[in-house]
Amino acid sequence: MLNVPEWFGTAEWQLPMPGKVIGIRAPVDGETRPEPGPTGNGWHYVAADQRYLVEAVNYQAAALHFDAWMALMDRAMEANAFYDPCFALPAALHLAASKRPQFLLVWDETGGERARLCGLLPFQYRRTLTGRPLAENWLHDFAALGTPLIDREHAIETVDLMLDWLRRQNGSTVGLMFRKLRGDGAFAGLLRTRAALTGREMRDFDRHERAALLADDTGGDTLARSLSSKKRRELRRQRNRLSDQGELTYTSAQQPDEVRAAAEEFLALEASGWKGERGTAFLNDPGNSTFLRTLTRLLARDRKCRIDALRLDGKPVAMGVMLRDRDCAWLWKITFDEAYAATSPGVQFLTDFTRAQLAEPGLRMTDSAAIPNHPMINHIWRDRVAITDTLISMRTHQTRGFALHAALERMQRHTRELAKSIYYRLRHLKRT
Repeated sequence: MLNVPEWFGTAEWQLPMPGKVIGIRAPVDGETRPEPGPTGNGWHYVAADQRYLVEAVNYQAAALHFDAWMALMDRAMEANAFYDPCFALPAALHLAASKRPQFLLVWDETGGERARLCGLLPFQYRRTLTGRPLAENWLHDFAALGTPLIDREHAIETVDLMLDWLRRQNGSTVGLMFRKLRGDGAFAGLLRTRAALTGREMRDFDRHERAALLADDTGGDTLARSLSSKKRRELRRQRNRLSDQGELTYTSAQQPDEVRAAAEEFLALEASGWKGERGTAFLNDPGNSTFLRTLTRLLARDRKCRIDALRLDGKPVAMGVMLRDRDCAWLWKITFDEAYAATSPGVQFLTDFTRAQLAEPGLRMTDSAAIPNHPMINHIWRDRVAITDTLISMRTHQTRGFALHAALERMQRHTRELAKSIYYRLRHLKRT
């Protein structure tokens, strides 16, 4: 197991946990129900015969639990590479201090102090239009999934304790917003069940679908079914034109030293195109480029990152960064050389990448991590994954107040999207 990377720095001193446990659920029916309370720097609970600690820590303190965090990744009910410590900690490190999240940790302490990490949720607070706070899962701008890490063997207790802790820490909190959940995933299903059983309200926002590639025993037939014969002929013609200019090869960097070198090629290739001109490439921001270098290097140690490239005489004309957690993968970033745009290098790369993913052992699904209705990938990957933002109320049986805040949230999102649409339309008119 990896040790805590040295660049996380030193953590603030953590107060020792006292031995007394204050319970939230009485272990015997009819027994007086004790109230939980803060002790040390967390809240202790007892649920049936299990003892739990719920605490919020900064990113440096979370890094001290690196091994427990990695173990939770293997037990989590849903895979999520974007909450891997090798992604989330570098992401938090390269943010301004005021924008860094807290990490809500749920520990099973039945076998001893912090014996087993059962839940991890990076979160922040923001103000609603009424001025009341709303908790929401924290996501880096480059993260494509926000499912928290929930131990499948302690899932019910973990979710209940997270909600209870947030309610007790700030009684005026409207609810907890989970951004970018898989709408049909196990965690979303658990959340709906707990809401129904505990009398909490839920609302979904901005539900959409994005392209995905599911494992297929028929191999290359996936592309044959996705692309029309006319499109396949056109791609072959373009590939031949590209091959006429030199030797065309497809490479996969998987070892840490290979990934390190490929990451530099990816950064340079991306910066040479329209993103570099617009100022949105990784290399345009020193923090973002360092973030990409760090996370790819760290994830490659556990073979959770691969950087593939379509090369012409050894020079990359298209590249993609793949992240993986157990049986799920994400085509996190893709770029291509615009000098070869006439031969569709991005599409050529994607067809080769598709074959590589279908041949990858133990892989169930590759998420495109793309925007809805992506003009390129949607026509090649025909499977879909549902993505949604889900808000759950802190308190039970408060339908009227929660409905008001949900309506205001929907209005605010609609207004933001309308303003964004107007902005991009005006910018397009200005260029033309």
